[in-house]
Amino acid sequence: MDDIAKMKVLVCDDEALARMRLKRLVEMANMEVSAEAASGREAVESAGRLRPDVVLMDIRMPDMDGLEAAAHLDKMENPPAVIFCTAYEEHALQAFRVHAVDYLLKPVDPNVLPMVLQRAKAGKQSARLAEHERRNPDATGEQIFFGDALAGFRDQLDKIIAADERLGTKLPPVLIEGETGTGKTSIARWLHHHGPRAAGPLV
Repeated sequence: MDDIAKMKVLVCDDEALARMRLKRLVEMANMEVSAEAASGREAVESAGRLRPDVVLMDIRMPDMDGLEAAAHLDKMENPPAVIFCTAYEEHALQAFRVHAVDYLLKPVDPNVLPMVLQRAKAGKQSARLAEHERRNPDATGEQIFFGDALAGFRDQLDKIIAADERLGTKLPPVLIEGETGTGKTSIARWLHHHGPRAAGPLV
């Protein structure tokens, strides 16, 4: 699973200035804009290729409106979370009928969007975890969160621990640095679980 990576967001609006503003707000929330689209049809095509986690989408657009696009996105095997960003209040009920996770009125509040994106992120991670557990009922926590990504890391850790035991020394404390949401806590737990201090508390 790629939960420790940044969320990929597709921004869809038929107005270039609106797309630019949403893109800036997404990047300020430390998430990645993977693509832009100027119509619902473009959004559906891009989502099929790029598999974004979230689609920020206007409703009234030419060619295919946001509601129809959301209905198509909802049929994907792993559908993105759809957040509508629109100037019109009257579509809210229809928006939730196509399983939108939120409905924001323009101009989008820069203090609200990060919270909405984080909520969408949490929902996507929970859905991925549930699906992974369904497909792999015997998977360990390490496999669920990292797959094979830490296999080489585990080999190196085993070598360090073996050398440490031969020399009769103790491994020094480990400091893990990184941006918020990149998986520092999960990696710390993994190191503790596989290290020589696994029987003690994680500090």
